[in-house]
Amino acid sequence: MFPDFSIRSQRQELMDDLSLDDRRLAHTFDELVRVNRLLGGYEPSLAGLKRLLGERRRLSLLDVGTGGGDFPQRLARWASKRGVELEVLGIDLSPTAVDSARRRCQGSAGIRFERRDLFAMSGQARFDVVHAALMLHHLDAEHAASGLRRMYELSRLGVVINDLHRHPLAYLGSRIALPLISRSQIIRHDGALSVLRAFRSADLYRLTDQAELPPPELTWHFPFRWRMVIPRETK
Repeated sequence: MFPDFSIRSQRQELMDDLSLDDRRLAHTFDELVRVNRLLGGYEPSLAGLKRLLGERRRLSLLDVGTGGGDFPQRLARWASKRGVELEVLGIDLSPTAVDSARRRCQGSAGIRFERRDLFAMSGQARFDVVHAALMLHHLDAEHAASGLRRMYELSRLGVVINDLHRHPLAYLGSRIALPLISRSQIIRHDGALSVLRAFRSADLYRLTDQAELPPPELTWHFPFRWRMVIPRETK
């Protein structure tokens, strides 16, 4: 039976199991680098960072749900080419993710990783930008709204979200393309499910409204990605 795309799936992804075998998960993070590179997964994040950067030459960034650390690595390379000094703290609940990210970015100046929970982080306006790529769809609606609120509070300039678009073509594309470009069983299983757990534009506007945040700047990126920027209101 073809899925009902009007409703977000509540099924849990394999990647959300913190007891998952370390080697399988580490392999999955390595495979996701290829997937993001081939499918343009980094572009919404880069565009969002550019939107908030302005003329600044120094920037601090919190990367929430950092996974294997490939997004901090890619953002740092982009910033370095433009003469921007970027300091990144990547956080994740998974110790395997943090270990994988540290190995990937070993020797990269200005990038560090910690096992931290976004909802347990204290303080206000601690980072210039708070970024989350392919993280928001892992949360239920209530936690997604409160997560956006916490990210906004931790930022000085604003929040950048890079996530999937729940759409039949995205679903079919993931069922066809992912087995061709990835050998990871986790990616093959979670890819289509991630689309079913993902958002439509109305969902994202609703989440920011529930979080009592300013209206987001929402931009669609091929293939089937949303870039959501929530600039921090300044008085």
